[in-house]
Amino acid sequence: MHKAWSSLVFVSAIFLTTKIPLAAMPPMSQEEMETDLPMDTSGSAMKSLGDDKNALKDSVMGKMSESISNPKEEMMCKPGMEKGKSTEKDMKGMNMPNDSMQAVKGEEGQSKADEKMECCKTLKIPLLSKLELGGTVQLKGLYHKFTSDQDADKSLSLNLRRFKMDLDGAVDKHFGFKGGFLMDGNNRAFGIDDGYLYYTMSNWVGFKGGKMKRPFSQEALASSKSLYTIERGELYFDFLANTTGYAYYDIGLLAYGGFTEDGRTLGYEIGIFNGKQNHSDSKDYSGQHYETTDKGFIAKDFVMRVTAEPMKDLKIEAAVSTKAAEDTTDANNFKYNVNTGYEVGLGYHHKNLNLQGEVSWGDNHNGVDKRILSGSTRYFAFYALAVWREEYSQGRASESVIKVEGLDPDFGAGKNEGKPNDGILHYTFGMNYFFNPRVSLLTNYGLIQPVTKVVGNQKIDQNLEMMWRLTF
Repeated sequence: MHKAWSSLVFVSAIFLTTKIPLAAMPPMSQEEMETDLPMDTSGSAMKSLGDDKNALKDSVMGKMSESISNPKEEMMCKPGMEKGKSTEKDMKGMNMPNDSMQAVKGEEGQSKADEKMECCKTLKIPLLSKLELGGTVQLKGLYHKFTSDQDADKSLSLNLRRFKMDLDGAVDKHFGFKGGFLMDGNNRAFGIDDGYLYYTMSNWVGFKGGKMKRPFSQEALASSKSLYTIERGELYFDFLANTTGYAYYDIGLLAYGGFTEDGRTLGYEIGIFNGKQNHSDSKDYSGQHYETTDKGFIAKDFVMRVTAEPMKDLKIEAAVSTKAAEDTTDANNFKYNVNTGYEVGLGYHHKNLNLQGEVSWGDNHNGVDKRILSGSTRYFAFYALAVWREEYSQGRASESVIKVEGLDPDFGAGKNEGKPNDGILHYTFGMNYFFNPRVSLLTNYGLIQPVTKVVGNQKIDQNLEMMWRLTF
């Protein structure tokens, strides 16, 4: 009985050490299951089995020694650890020998025992050199227009703002893909906002194609994981993304590249996109990346962006984006017209201070193609942002945020422009607290002020918003 239990434990150790999935083992046939070892009264069969067991034991011990001698290959990440960093405390939690622990610690160059490690997110998949998982979950609470005299104007609600999974994969150093999958959030079911293939030839040139953000506006291009406010500019960004269609997600092909010399960086992005054709006054250009087939024949949109970092803490950018529409009255010969938006941005980051701002101007077709063909007004929009960040122990931090944005959808002195009752200013005051680098609580207080000369329309709306954000 003792030998039977020893054999069972020994065989289990073989499976655990060699990492063979049980599902990968071929099933035994009925004949194999019914076959017994031949009886041998002389005991030679038992002697042979004992020899085989000793040989297997030596093999198992060899694999275990090899595993210990290569701790980096066998080490698995623990929650709360930072990628590429290890501490003596973390290594002890893995029951590693002292000499192996010191070797790993020395290789990573760690000198502080309280540094934590971020859990590795890289999976090993056949044919892929890399596959990393990430994402964010964001729960938002809002109380809009809370100073209104009428309850019908107020809004008090909870909202699952985002539940998103990210994939970052590569076949080699040239070919790869990225994707952002919406699990649920903001009243949208499962779908893909961001999903494209890329090919990097060199630092000078690369290509990517699929669903991606148009390279227009640094705020639109910022990840929701790293926004300083709960939402991107509700005036500035919403206008560029939905009303004009110059920014945000679309389907297209894009070339990119750049170079760095003497600490100065220059980059470029040039792309062609499907866009979205809209002929209804009740709709706009939102969701243009969900158009499965471009309804326009020659009405394609072009976007170009140039970024530069002339010094360590300063970044500047300039971009241009077009929106095309077709005149389909003649089925034999489509004519089209193009509207254009321009953008200039600035970013400055030094120690605890972060400053960021943009200005955009151009043609405003108010969300419909017919105004691109018949004539548009001119718009002017801007935002400015200031952030002060304080770092504390154990990854905790806080941010104080001030943001102001403005929009005039018919700026200028042309026909039908310069109306006195359509300009808006939006002020946001925020406090963000980071329990650790992955979990944060964002709080925003907003004031929306109409810019108007019309008596009775100067009422200011006040909003409160909070969001619990988790990123991984």
